[in-house]
Amino acid sequence: MLAEAGRTRSGFVVHGSYAFVGNAELGGHVDDGLRDIVEAAQVAERMVLASGRRACVVRLGYLYGPEYGDLLAYRRAFRLGRPYWAGPKDNLQHHLHSRDAARALLLAAARRPKADVVYATDGEPASFAEFMDHFAHLVGRSRPLHLPRFTAPLVRPVVRGLHRQMVDLAATGPAVPRLPGFEPMYPDHRSGLAQVIEAWQQSR
Repeated sequence: MLAEAGRTRSGFVVHGSYAFVGNAELGGHVDDGLRDIVEAAQVAERMVLASGRRACVVRLGYLYGPEYGDLLAYRRAFRLGRPYWAGPKDNLQHHLHSRDAARALLLAAARRPKADVVYATDGEPASFAEFMDHFAHLVGRSRPLHLPRFTAPLVRPVVRGLHRQMVDLAATGPAVPRLPGFEPMYPDHRSGLAQVIEAWQQSR
């Protein structure tokens, strides 16, 4: 990206990063496998900001949308009645619909924020369990089953360790500073997931 910015003589560089990097910086517990991802993201952010070009980093909430294959996989699993790894219900996390993510990056390019790092998330943090339980309800599973935490050693072959770590990483504070002027079209996961279901129905 930086090489392309130099070749085209871009006046401003916008780098999309992850809101959970801020959680880790504020003292959130990060297991070994996830720490490599956090550190790589921090290195990428520093490279952009130290490139000598005007730039900003936009840290985005966990992305989801109708084009994401993982939601399709969860839909199949819920329809089959399979349980899932939900994580702690009190671990709130930041989310963002993919449409809002695209809007945020375009807005950052147009507004050129003065802050080096800004955040774009929806307005209501939610746990992974809350997020996925609501999704399960939307696809016809009224009582999705959660895998108990004591089963962690038994489910390792089917539940990736990084997934468990991501679910366990809680937002330790608000996603600030916000990207100036950004207001999400989908201010919470409920409105965003409703759009996902609508988009799938229209694509049939």
